[in-house]
Amino acid sequence: MKNVTLSFIGMLMSGIVSAQCPPPSAFSTLDINNVSATNSGDLWWDMMNAGYEAPKGSGINAIFSGSIWIGGLDTGNFTYTAGQLYRQSGVDFFPGPISSDGTTNAAVCSEFDRLWKLDASDISDFISGQSPVEAILSWPAKGNSYFINAITNDLAPFYDSNGDGLYNHEDGDYPLIKGDQAVFWVFNDIGNLHTETMGG
Repeated sequence: MKNVTLSFIGMLMSGIVSAQCPPPSAFSTLDINNVSATNSGDLWWDMMNAGYEAPKGSGINAIFSGSIWIGGLDTGNFTYTAGQLYRQSGVDFFPGPISSDGTTNAAVCSEFDRLWKLDASDISDFISGQSPVEAILSWPAKGNSYFINAITNDLAPFYDSNGDGLYNHEDGDYPLIKGDQAVFWVFNDIGNLHTETMGG
């Protein structure tokens, strides 16, 4: 049986909208272990059709869609909520990380409007000396110079070959994933207003 991991990092700091980011638009599909699972920042659909098919190729969809829901109380007992159904009435999550001061901007959101899909074999091939696939080059890890907007926070996990704390595939660094295939993305809830939950 193949091991599959769907990875994401949510950097949430509700209450302050710091950018006017559009909703995520990128897609990727886990297609291993006789399952086809489409991801778009939401889970298991392509904005129109159900995207969790098992067995793969059967046309049978066990799940229509899904999403993360997160809520909490601040020190004044004010409820902050971020969550969405299938964008039929709004969006609460946007692409990209937030900075250490709790903000983001439209340029960062745009650069992170993607999902990184990797097979374990892509990583083992790279370790054995083959050229890295694009997802290894662009892995959203701290210090990766691939990005226009520098990544200064720990986002995606990686093997740090020389222990300098910065991701550089030329140093022999490579992504760390769980399972035989993984999809990784980074999202926030401050890129725009919470139009689904109207939460703070």
